[in-house]
Amino acid sequence: MARYFPLELPTALQAVQSDLLTIEYAREGLWATFATEVAGQHLEVWFPSILVFRVLDEVWLSTEGDVGGDGHRPNHLAYRMEDSVFGASQSRLIRELNPEAREYLFVTGGGCLNVISEAEPTFVVVVHQG
Repeated sequence: MARYFPLELPTALQAVQSDLLTIEYAREGLWATFATEVAGQHLEVWFPSILVFRVLDEVWLSTEGDVGGDGHRPNHLAYRMEDSVFGASQSRLIRELNPEAREYLFVTGGGCLNVISEAEPTFVVVVHQG
């Protein structure tokens, strides 16, 4: 069974009211922007390096059987994961060459993001004027 380890966020955020707004992947890492409940405010997440990522709808995530596992908090956005279907489906070579890699999951009311990385994510709250 999947184990969820909730990540602390720098702002209050209800996952079902959030959504994955943008994602950018480059040599310098992966950036994802999530909507928050505060008008003009977004949560940006940055990984300086990643091994694997995927974006999928919450409906399809629920079909993997991991939803509601040990440590899951209703309406929480960000987790470090262990023993998930997605993590277990990665190749043995990826796991052997990157023993420090961890899986992270971001669940919203719409789009969800899985990331496998040796680096922990950095969170920044961005306020847009106008």
